[in-house]
Formats: sequence, structure tokens, C-alpha cells
Amino acid sequence: MSRFSEKGYFVKENAPIYLTPDMDRTAKWFEGVLGWYSNIVERDGQGRGMYGVVFDIPPEVESTHLAPFTGFQMFAGEPAGREISFMQVQGVEQLYE
Repeated sequence: MSRFSEKGYFVKENAPIYLTPDMDRTAKWFEGVLGWYSNIVERDGQGRGMYGVVFDIPPEVESTHLAPFTGFQMFAGEPAGREISFMQVQGVEQLYE
């Protein structure tokens, strides 16, 4: 990671993505079975979850961004048979140079 920051960019956040056709049900599973926390951030006009997150630390701690994100980004969709991930890069324009 230090090599990236020397070039003017670094990975700020990295997380796997979980595609689900029923975000509320998926969030409840993570909460009930694993004891994780969830937050459905965006819903469509019918109230269905479009984007959310599940994570293993309390929301109060996660929102401070003092620790790296250790959960899943959830997006509406059918589960895919391949791995998908999310990455937030600070200084991404330097990456393209």
C-alpha cells in the first residue's frame, strides 16, 4: 500500500459485494445468524432495498471510520457465480496518469 501512496493514490476502502434479490431478508439473516449489523441505505419507489451494507462491528464504531470496513456491500440483483468486490481509491486520477 505504501508504494501506491508514493504514486499519489491509495485504496481507502475495499469490500466484497453481495448481490441479493431481497435485501431486507438478507440483512435479517446476517443479523439473526451472525449477529452482524445492517443498514439499508437506498430503496426504490416500492420500498425494496437497492443498496445497503452489513458489518460485524457496531454502527457507532463503523461510522467513525477508525477501523477498516469489514463487511459486505449489498446491491439489488441476482447472486452471481463469481466474486465481485468494491474498492474506493483516493487520488484515482493519479492512477490513470
